Amino acid sequence: MLTHLCFAERANLYRSAKWRRGPATEAQLRLLNERKVQHDEDITRGNAAYIITKLFASHSWEKGRMQAKADFEKRKKSAS
Repeated sequence: MLTHLCFAERANLYRSAKWRRGPATEAQLRLLNERKVQHDEDITRGNAAYIITKLFASHSWEKGRMQAKADFEKRKKSAS
């Protein structure tokens, strides 16, 4: 599975990786906005990466956008 990656490469994949806590990059925000994905103004790099991965992994952008929106709403409710 991840055995071919060195420790430093695997550490960047973890949900607790330090880079995930920073603010989303301009490129991430531009892509989310172009695809009309609903997101918080203070979205993190990790959350943006998760949503973008969902978009690209889906069979269609629309299906991925709807799934990302549903996940956003679910996370928002559980955080309350």
